[in-house]
Amino acid sequence: MNFDARRISPETRQAVNALLDKNKKSFDPAAAKRASQAALPLATWVKASVKYSEVLEKIQPLEKEQEHLQRYVL
Repeated sequence: MNFDARRISPETRQAVNALLDKNKKSFDPAAAKRASQAALPLATWVKASVKYSEVLEKIQPLEKEQEHLQRYVL
């Protein structure tokens, strides 16, 4: 199974953002690096995935419009 940022629900994203805010120090790059070798890349990936999910949600109407135009205009 692959991770798909398009499938992150707004509720899940909100919960992860709350966790990121609550544990801000844990997701700090220096603190994560001190915790373990795997923590820094994982923390970076979580933060990037949340941001990417937000971008995908914002551009979703444009993607739908593009799909419609490609299907019916071209």
